[in-house]
Amino acid sequence: MDNSKSRIRLRRTATLALLIGGWVLLCCPVHSQPPPAIFEECGVFEPDPFGTGCTIFSAYAFPGETYVIDLGNTPPPPSGTEALVTGIQVSCVGICFPTSCILNATYVLTCGTPPPVEPRFIRGDCNNDATFNIADVIFHLFWLFASGPPPPCQNACDFDSGLSSDVADAVMMLSTLFSGGGPPAPPWPNCGTDPLDPVSPDCLNPICP
Repeated sequence: MDNSKSRIRLRRTATLALLIGGWVLLCCPVHSQPPPAIFEECGVFEPDPFGTGCTIFSAYAFPGETYVIDLGNTPPPPSGTEALVTGIQVSCVGICFPTSCILNATYVLTCGTPPPVEPRFIRGDCNNDATFNIADVIFHLFWLFASGPPPPCQNACDFDSGLSSDVADAVMMLSTLFSGGGPPAPPWPNCGTDPLDPVSPDCLNPICP
């Protein structure tokens, strides 16, 4: 009889435990931890203002924010070094003033090369003064025949888009100015890029930002 009562109590206890476990799972689901944030940014290593021995990094993408970089046994580069830092970003509190740490960090001493700036100019503006007038014709002819200074942008002097600068360009300039000749190929009359001829880097000039 006692054994029977014991078995009944065990069954009731097991049933109650299952009910409680099921209720906990239903009302309080287990939340999975979010994956760690991957940090991969270009920036510059900064000096530690408090002399705590921390490696401080400032990312270009987040101006005003700094990070403590954990490089393990890798010695940090000198302050002012530009680098691409990769690691795991976590919140941190310690003797260093930033509140974000980059763990398991590595770095490479390059942030890539910036895309080339496409040269811009105004066709016909041979003397590079942001206007097209008779002074450009004179400048062009003086360069061609009187050992005058070279144009700041030779493509600007190629008025007829003949892929060279010669007297034919001066003739077309005069026609456009005084004989109702048509406009040249772009870029004209405003700054732009040459759709026909690759532009030499000397066409990077301050009149065409």
